[in-house]
Amino acid sequence: MLEIFHELNQNQGIADARNDANRAQSASQSAERKVEQLEKKLETSLMVCEALWNIVKKSHKLEDDDLTRMVKEIDRRDGRADGKVAKSAPLKCGACGKTIQRGKSRCMYCGRDHEISPFKR
Repeated sequence: MLEIFHELNQNQGIADARNDANRAQSASQSAERKVEQLEKKLETSLMVCEALWNIVKKSHKLEDDDLTRMVKEIDRRDGRADGKVAKSAPLKCGACGKTIQRGKSRCMYCGRDHEISPFKR
């Protein structure tokens, strides 16, 4: 009789493990799809950047070296050449002077809306 309970317990454990494995597989597939979508968006962004650079380069008689110098200058703004853009200083509310949370356009203290630059990090 005790063996029956032991076997039922083992079967339940196996079923739980299968369910966990199925959930993990589903989460993995979902993550893969998201990565593929991000890769497509990145490729599109790279093509748009290249197209814009070609337009600017042609209309202002610039060279690729000019862009390379500017990228290096932007990279070094925080004192480090690490391939990353420096984080911007926190935005202060013009109405109450409190710090506005990163990524938010409305002051949580006084409710004033603020326009955030697309270059703000």
